[in-house]
Amino acid sequence: LMDQSGNPTTANVLSGSFSASSGWTSATLSYSLVLETGQLPVAGTYIDSINVTLYSGTIGNAVQQDAGSVGFRITVNPVLDLSLVSAGGSFSSTSTSMTLDFGSLVSGESQRSDLLVQSNANYAVSLQSTNGGVLKIQDPTDTSTVPYTLDFAGTLETLPAGTPVTVVSAGVPTPASGDRYPIIVTIGQVGMSTAGTYNDSISITVI
Repeated sequence: LMDQSGNPTTANVLSGSFSASSGWTSATLSYSLVLETGQLPVAGTYIDSINVTLYSGTIGNAVQQDAGSVGFRITVNPVLDLSLVSAGGSFSSTSTSMTLDFGSLVSGESQRSDLLVQSNANYAVSLQSTNGGVLKIQDPTDTSTVPYTLDFAGTLETLPAGTPVTVVSAGVPTPASGDRYPIIVTIGQVGMSTAGTYNDSISITVI
């Protein structure tokens, strides 16, 4: 919508007409506020006001009769989502887990995935390892383990078993595409570890 000073066309104004009448009459004109999609505004309350001017006549030949203003208030609630994707992948709200399958373990082999965080408020990220930062054989009668290192966004992290480790303590509101944190897991010395299937599980929490 435009004011007369903006040289509007009929598409830029709310218009109507009255039939001849000997008394007061009224007309209702509707409008709506539409927010563009694809935004991730910072959580909080947003306000604006719009000046509304009533004219008689036609576009380009109008006389002001009255004026007022309309206030708008919108509350944006905090939003916090994570996504685990392949290296360089795009955010997907349905991708919240990732399996790094090394096949036959080879010392020094690495695999990478990316953690993407979307947030319109401050946030923190923590990691928690089930096995304390080692791969354990799935055979419950065997205690064999294979060490590995975990590089989170360029920092090697030590993960005690069952204890959350904060890896991002002061995250700030992100762009709509999210903040990206590469996670690189590298297999340590395999040596003469018992043949079998080894694993570990890492829980990622974003608050």
